[in-house]
Parts: sequence; structure tokens; C-alpha cells
Amino acid sequence: MKYNLVYKSRTTPFFPGYFNLSNYDFKKLLNVNLKQEDDVLIVIYDKVTYGLFPKSLGKIGTKALDLFFSHPRYIKKIKINEKIISKELLKLIKFPVNKLFRNKILVSSGETRVRKILKYYQEYAYFVDTLGFLFQVYYVKKFRKHFFDDLEGFSLIKKENFFNFILSSSQKTNYEKFLFALYKYFISGQREKDFKIIVNHFYWLIHDYLGEIIDKKYIKNQTKEIKKKSIREFRKELLEVEVRVEKIKEIKKQLNKKTLLRIKLLQELLYLYNERKKETLNKVNIFLRRMAEHKLSTKNIDRVHLFFQYSPEEIIKFLKAEKFKLSPKRNESWVYKMREGKINNGDLKYLKLATNFNRIKILKGISASLGKIKGRVSVILNISHIHKFKTGRILVAPFTNVNYLPIMRKASAILTETGGLTCHAAIVARELKIPCVAGVRNILGNLKDDDLIEVDADNGIIRKIK
Repeated sequence: MKYNLVYKSRTTPFFPGYFNLSNYDFKKLLNVNLKQEDDVLIVIYDKVTYGLFPKSLGKIGTKALDLFFSHPRYIKKIKINEKIISKELLKLIKFPVNKLFRNKILVSSGETRVRKILKYYQEYAYFVDTLGFLFQVYYVKKFRKHFFDDLEGFSLIKKENFFNFILSSSQKTNYEKFLFALYKYFISGQREKDFKIIVNHFYWLIHDYLGEIIDKKYIKNQTKEIKKKSIREFRKELLEVEVRVEKIKEIKKQLNKKTLLRIKLLQELLYLYNERKKETLNKVNIFLRRMAEHKLSTKNIDRVHLFFQYSPEEIIKFLKAEKFKLSPKRNESWVYKMREGKINNGDLKYLKLATNFNRIKILKGISASLGKIKGRVSVILNISHIHKFKTGRILVAPFTNVNYLPIMRKASAILTETGGLTCHAAIVARELKIPCVAGVRNILGNLKDDDLIEVDADNGIIRKIK
């Protein structure tokens, strides 16, 4: 088969952010003539999104990351572009949504503004998302090997411990900053002043496309949760964040210059991918969502969901039209074909690819912590999604590190795409005495949130239950 199933999700596609997946031309990023020529397919089947990437992308992505880690000039270029584009984007959305329209029809000046937003959105995703995404999908194993080879005189356990920390965030994540602010709000007697600070700084944090927007109700519910588990327990979790940041500083002191440079480049890349991108694009997504709600005169999630499944040109057409029917088929069975930054509706024959992948009922990996359990899945693709984890679920992730500890303690089992007997997930699962299967190939492509599965970690087997 020409394609790999890279992810499977109920999250709606939003194409200004997806274009970089079909336009892996590394000329602007790395000044190299390295280009992805094959189509990327986004298949919607039974309200689930399948990301199908050509197998050739793995080799191209690996070459690009080899070059990225060869010199600091590449991350400098990315950071400069991130700063410039995010400034433009955030300036464009500081505008009342209703003034973009007249009688629910996008006016000329509104069209100019929206076109700029969608253009910058695409450019931002290209610079900030591309290499971070490729690292997560194709490069973790290779980076681990380089890291282990560079560390001489350390035991395997020590190397694994170091690796777990350097893959985690070397500073407080956005979500951790929110938790610290929430703690301050709680112990200050829940003052109005502290509440306003939290909302102003973090309203965008957990949104994505159609998620919650942090407001008074959300913060009230969070403070109730703090009371349930005790303020002492909450403070203990926050202290672990501070310990992690200090531990990474200590580890860096033990590394040679060559290794330290690679670690620095990786952590800067992942910070942009996990944190800066999340903040900038979530704020833009909220603005676009409010446009759709204004146009549709509704906050109905299903209808707004459809809006986000249209291409940029279709979005403009929809906003300008007096009447524009959003097709529910887009949310049920549809194929998009993308190449060189262009999107077209694909042949419905590709729906068969989704049904073929759906037939896979058994997944296998390495038995890393014994036990058997049946439960529902919670997929956490990276640390910016940690807030989505539901207590008691089976955690599915590309890999884990110390950033994942708070949700690993709430998990009934842990499954990872990479790793082995000594990986972070395996060690923590054994400490927690919960089942763990590591190195499960294509697990992210075959499982999605809420799937019901049976984990037989004694034999390294995961069975999907219909």
C-alpha cells in the first residue's frame, strides 16, 4: 500500500493548518531542494478523520530533520518567522466580528481581512508545525539512538532517565502556567482580580477548534476539583513541575557540547510546536469560530463543525454568500486530496482505505508491565493535549516523558507507539502496577478517543472491541 495511516481522530480538519502536510517543500525552512511530491489524503469516514500520508514522506522528513539538527541557523530562522507571523495574525483578530459583516454577508474589507488571516495561518503552520510534527511521527527513534551513542560512561538506565527528561519541556508549559495561576486564585480566596487575569491570559488554552473556552464557569469547576483532591495534593503536583525544570538543568550540565546543542535545538523546536503554536492558533481559531457562529446565527456545534471542514476559498465563499448550504456529507463520507498546498475533493474510491484500516482488530507490541484490562481510549498526541485526558481511561501516546506523569497516575493502562522495556512508560507503569504495552506500531493510526479495547499486556496484545 502506498499510504500509511498516521492518525485517526474525531477532530475536524481545518485546512489552512493542513496545507503544510501536503506541501513539504523545505526550501523556505531549510534552504534545500527537498520536496514531497505525492498526494496527502484526508479521508472522512463515519464521522472520523483519517490522515493518510505517502510512505515516501518518512524518508524525506528524516532527511529534513537530519539537516535541521546540523546547525542552529535553522531554528533561528523558524523563530524569527514565528514572531513576525504571529504578530500579524494576532493583530488581525483584534477586530469586532460583527463589523466584518453587513446583514450576515461578509463585506469587502472583511474579505480582505479574512483572506489575510487564512494566508498567515497557513504560513504559520508551515514554519512552526512542520518539523515538530515530523519529529514526533518519524524521528524519535533515530534521535534516541544518537542521544544514547553520544553518552559515554553512563549506564543504560541512566541514559533512559536522561532521555525521558530531555524529551519533556524544559520550562513550564502553557497548561502548567494555568495550573499555577489557578493555585494562586484558590489560595487568595478566589479574588475577582485573579480571576480576570486567568481568563485574559488563558481563555484560549483548551479550545483547539470547537473545544471549551476558559471562562468563569470553567474555573469554578476546576476549583471544585481542587477541593476534592485537597490543596496539598495539588501543590505537590506543582512542585513536581519545578523539580522537572531543575532536573533538566542538572542533566544538561553532564552532557558534552555536541549533545547539548542537539538537545537545545530539540527543546526549542518542541516548545514552538507544543506551546507557541497552540497559543497563537487557538486564539485565531476562536475568532474564526465566532465568525461562523455570527454567519449561521447559531452556536450549534454540529453546524459550526462543518464550517471548519471547508477549504479557505470555500470559507470565503460561504461568508460572502446570502445563502450557502453546508453539506452534512462532509462530516460523514468525504475525501480530500492535497498536493503542493492545493486542496481538491478526492475520488470516493479512497474511502476503501479507511474501511481497510478499520478491519485491523488486533495490535501487537512489547509487554512492558503485566496485566489485563478492558476500557476506553484517550489519545494524547503531545503535551499540549494533556488537559483532555479522562481519569480511568487507557492512555495512548506516541511516547511519554515526565510531562505526562499527572495523567499517567490517572490511567488504567498505558500504550505507546515507540519504546521498549526500559522506556519511560514502561518504568512508570511498573511503579504504578498498571498494564503497559510499548512499541505498538501504528497504534495512533488505529485507535481514536473513546474506542473500547482490551489490553492483554502479558502477551503484548491490544484487541479492538466493536
